[in-house]
Amino acid sequence: MEDTRKFQQECCALIDRFCGKFMQHRPLAPKAKRMVKMLAGSGEPLRGEPGGWAGGIIHAMTCHGCGVPGVLNASLEKSFGVTIGTIRKRAAQIGRLFEV
Repeated sequence: MEDTRKFQQECCALIDRFCGKFMQHRPLAPKAKRMVKMLAGSGEPLRGEPGGWAGGIIHAMTCHGCGVPGVLNASLEKSFGVTIGTIRKRAAQIGRLFEV
């Protein structure tokens, strides 16, 4: 339970920072943070870094075949502290779970 709460807090903090820097014009953070809660309650084992999952949520919600619009992959990696491969892997898992 405590691990899940910590996971949610870390993911939400990363999402807030990212959205504050790159997505000011889009109300993405509240939706992404709701997805964090859904993910934490899904029963899916959440292995790996919170940054991978937070980045995966952003990628799953915004990518339409060519990455996150207006954001370089290098910026995604730096913002979430993981590789773009990890972000894409988590985005695919999230897509399968929630049909995003």
